Amino acid sequence: MGKQITVEIFGNKYTLDTDRDINEATRIAGYVDAKMREMREKFPYTSPISLAILAALNIADDLYTLQKKIEELEEML
Repeated sequence: MGKQITVEIFGNKYTLDTDRDINEATRIAGYVDAKMREMREKFPYTSPISLAILAALNIADDLYTLQKKIEELEEML
């Protein structure tokens, strides 16, 4: 069973059950928080749920970009 930690994302506290190292889990939550705040700066009058969706799309884009780079590197091997 995982460890429970409490993280804060965009001013809200969430208790997570994770098998990750606490520092890793906190860093991941910090990344999400940073993306939410980045969206708030770009779209200051947008609702929190819309900001969360925009942040999720940005995070998904980051993931997709990294996956494509990994595929390209694997093809080079």
